[in-house]
Amino acid sequence: MAAVLAPLEAEFPDVHVVVRVRHAPPVEAVLDAAEASDLLVLGRRHHLLPLGTHLGPVARAALDHASCPVLITPELAVVAVATDEPAVAAPEIALDAAAG
Repeated sequence: MAAVLAPLEAEFPDVHVVVRVRHAPPVEAVLDAAEASDLLVLGRRHHLLPLGTHLGPVARAALDHASCPVLITPELAVVAVATDEPAVAAPEIALDAAAG
């Protein structure tokens, strides 16, 4: 994850990013993270469907119960980095919104 975040942190130095790994059910982990966050950023996989027609249970729970604003990002761009970790979708959109 550090390899993916490094160029984005360099481009947006005023955006504080914290990565935490939590072993808990997804909804619980996301809502707990929202408690200590200024903005909760979640990606969505089905970018061709209209927003709201296909949101998963984690995104719906976040929109309904998060204690901070929630940004649902479309999967428009993929940042590919030579790493064993999966690519991150649309992080530049999320960082633009957080910085903005």
